[in-house]
Amino acid sequence: MKQKVEVFFHINVERWSTGDLLAFSQDMTGHGYHLLCTHTVEIEVPEFDLVQIQVDGIDQQIVKIRAESQMQITQLEGRKQELLAIGVDL
Repeated sequence: MKQKVEVFFHINVERWSTGDLLAFSQDMTGHGYHLLCTHTVEIEVPEFDLVQIQVDGIDQQIVKIRAESQMQITQLEGRKQELLAIGVDL
């Protein structure tokens, strides 16, 4: 599906700016940027399933949380074994 999008081209006017050309989907002049010009472009947007994209995102979060939890469990079990080993040495 083709869709027209207005692109706003800016430069950053802040003190540490490198002067790079930046493109945004909205006017960012109120956020430290100077608007150079706008241009309307037509892009081809692929078909997508918004629900499936959200489900995939949730699945990725679940995998990340499980990995972090397993790492914490492994660390706790290691600390526990260290404490039990100290008791044996006494």
